[in-house]
Amino acid sequence: MIVSAGLLLASWKSKDQFPKAKVIRAYAQLLSDTSTDRDVSMKIAEITPIIDSIIEKSIPEFTFYFLTIYNGFHYEYNSGKIKTVVAISTIDSNDIRLLLPNDYAESSSNFLNLFYGKKIKNKENLCRFISGLFLKMYTSFDCNKEFRNLHHSVKSTNRLITITTSWMDICLEFAKDKINYKDTLVSKITTFSFEGDKLTSVDCADWER
Repeated sequence: MIVSAGLLLASWKSKDQFPKAKVIRAYAQLLSDTSTDRDVSMKIAEITPIIDSIIEKSIPEFTFYFLTIYNGFHYEYNSGKIKTVVAISTIDSNDIRLLLPNDYAESSSNFLNLFYGKKIKNKENLCRFISGLFLKMYTSFDCNKEFRNLHHSVKSTNRLITITTSWMDICLEFAKDKINYKDTLVSKITTFSFEGDKLTSVDCADWER
């Protein structure tokens, strides 16, 4: 659970209602490879809703979930464990949007559109929420992913909000003929552009490995 990232993960109690097949179909449509239905799966017990009061008020027509998609055909990427945020419309059950790790595959092109053009009273909280989603997606292959001493620093002007997300990890260090582990500072920057109280763009390129 990463509360400091602006996300609250709660237990998913209505597992029988989760549109598993539609989420897998939406995922498959984003990838142009030879993955098949038998290669792709998810564990219903691992699905966790993402709860945030700002988002519930600003975007009530969508609910957000965090889960892992297992793709045996993509074992070379994090052993085939693909961290995924899913946004599901409460109005149109076929409107399902996925946020995938930046260095893995393209996310749904309209995922961030959910946050654009809406009047937001607390812009900083919205930015914390979105940067928290990228944190959930972040996949490191050389670190323990402990997110120790997780910290957000915020710089803001009328038009830009920049959030620097930093944490300490224990990461591999290759030195000559041996491998060491050492504390490593990891830092990622997310930049948000606004026109008045409305978000217009998000620069998340730094979240690529």
